[in-house]
Amino acid sequence: INSLHRQSVKLLAEGLIVSARDPRDGTVEAYESRTEQCIIGVQWHPELMLHQIENQTLFGYFVNET
Repeated sequence: INSLHRQSVKLLAEGLIVSARDPRDGTVEAYESRTEQCIIGVQWHPELMLHQIENQTLFGYFVNET
């Protein structure tokens, strides 16, 4: 994860869960919905790291859901 931000999520809305944290300080880096709705939020720039399989998987998921 390339943390290029100064702001972060403090509290998630009801129905959302944390799916990734920065191992250095516990900052929420990704969250998703616990419901059937497709809601995914990330606090990094996956488009800057397309060589990483995790980011390819994320984009693949979006393509398959459309």
